Amino acid sequence: MEMDFDSICKVEDEQEKINRIYDAFDEDKRLSNKSGSIEFLTTVKYIKKYLKYSDNILDLGAGTGIYSLYFNKLGHEVTAVELVEKHCNIINEKSKEKIKVVNSDALSYMKTLPDDSMDIIFCFGPMYHMEDYNERLELLKECKRVIKEEGKIFISIINNDMVNITETFIYRGPRHLTEDKFYQKDFKLKNIPFVFHTIDEFKEMVLDSNLKLLNIIAQDGVMELFVNEINEFTEEEFNKWLEYHFYICKKPEMQGISNHNLFICEK
Repeated sequence: MEMDFDSICKVEDEQEKINRIYDAFDEDKRLSNKSGSIEFLTTVKYIKKYLKYSDNILDLGAGTGIYSLYFNKLGHEVTAVELVEKHCNIINEKSKEKIKVVNSDALSYMKTLPDDSMDIIFCFGPMYHMEDYNERLELLKECKRVIKEEGKIFISIINNDMVNITETFIYRGPRHLTEDKFYQKDFKLKNIPFVFHTIDEFKEMVLDSNLKLLNIIAQDGVMELFVNEINEFTEEEFNKWLEYHFYICKKPEMQGISNHNLFICEK
C-alpha cells in the first residue's frame, strides 16, 4: 500500500496517525536487505560496546521487534513497548512470548517504572513520532530517571538535513524544493508524517534533559542514496563497504549525511 502523506497529515489523533503510517509502511521488512541492514548492524555494533551479559533491556517504540528479538536470543531480559498493536502481535509470535510486550506509548509506560530500574534503554521509535517537543523532552528526562547509574540510553533520530537530500534526489524530485514541505528560511522540514531533527537541535535537547552525551553515530550513512547499488553488491563487496561505513560512521564530519543518527547517552 502506498503511503498517502496528505490524508495521513489530516489525521489529528496521534495514535491513529501512527497506525495509518504503518498500515502503509512495512516496518518488518525495512532492515531486511543489504542496504537496510546497515542501520541495524551499526546500531548493534555500538550497543554491544556497552552491553553486559546480565543487562536488562527496555525497547521503547520496538516496532516489529528486530532489536528486542536479537538481544533476547542473546539471553537478555527484554521489555518491548510498542504503540501499534499489529507490531506487538508480530513480536509475540516471533518470540513465542519470551519477551514482555507492552502495547502502549513510550511516555505513559515510562511513568510506571521505578527510578534506576533499567540497565539499557533503546529509544529508536518515539523520536520519529512524538510531535510535541515538550513530550519528547519529558521522555528523555524519564529515560534519565529510569536508567541505572552505569546504564546507557540509545536514541535514534531522523536527520532533517539528509532527508532534504534524499527527498530531492531519490523520492520526490526537484518539486520537493519548491513545494511547501519545509520552512524556506532554514530548510527545517515540517514534521509530517514523521518528526525530524537537525544534529544540533537534538544535541541541545539532550543537554536540556540533563543527559550526558557520549557519542553520535551515523547509523545508515549515505545508504538511502545508493539502495540499488548496495543491494547488488556481492557478499565480499558488501562486507568491505560495511567495514568502510564502520570506519566513517563515528566521524563528526559524517553525521550530517545520514538519514538516521544514534545518540548514546548516560546519566
